[in-house]
Amino acid sequence: MSVSWTKDQERAITSYGRGVTVSAAAGSGKTAVLIERIIRLLTDKDKKIPADKLLAVTFTIDAAAQMRDKLNEAFEEKLREDPEDTWVLQQQDLVQLARISTIDSFCFDIVKENLNKFEFSGGLKILGDAERENVFAAAFEQAAEELCADHPKEYEMLDNFFPVESGELKNAVKALYDHLQSICHTDRWIRETEENYRSEEFFERIYDSAFERLELVLKKAAAMAEDARYCFNYTIAAEGKEFRF
Repeated sequence: MSVSWTKDQERAITSYGRGVTVSAAAGSGKTAVLIERIIRLLTDKDKKIPADKLLAVTFTIDAAAQMRDKLNEAFEEKLREDPEDTWVLQQQDLVQLARISTIDSFCFDIVKENLNKFEFSGGLKILGDAERENVFAAAFEQAAEELCADHPKEYEMLDNFFPVESGELKNAVKALYDHLQSICHTDRWIRETEENYRSEEFFERIYDSAFERLELVLKKAAAMAEDARYCFNYTIAAEGKEFRF
């Protein structure tokens, strides 16, 4: 079945010989465009790109499985158009050997394949969510104890703002850690953030923004109070009572 691609989609599909970055909203067809780009590359008899050399990484296992299924479907469609195409037949077999996986799984494979270059022994595995939480909890406890022992004043200040016993400090550190894991150039972000917190102008902007938000909240509250007053007075009037507010 022929698909009608938009101009931008067609450019993403057919731009070869250089890196291509696609930014689009959810449900806009990014996966379909990627599959079409891959299938055109792998079925091009002039380019002769072996399908087993393909690397495609995703964020989730389901997405990786979906990509592999759609690639197989695309090859089947090509073979229905020309069952005697030996190149497509060969590529269909080779694509089963292609690396189509999650990012963490691909990186883990790279580590295992080059384990002899690292100071590790065998028995490596990808850390699960529960294990990651346990490791973080143990690391936090150790760091908190060392901070309390080595820098008691700083520890006391943190405890005033984020009570340790209630878990607020741990939650704050976890939120910061998760944020740092989600951004590029973490060292630059830490440096710039530290500089901001030393800047009076930065805090003035925070205060101004906070007061603006507070003003909006107060205006909404006043409007709700006025609506409530009107509804109350209307109900009292309907009952023939004199009380108003």
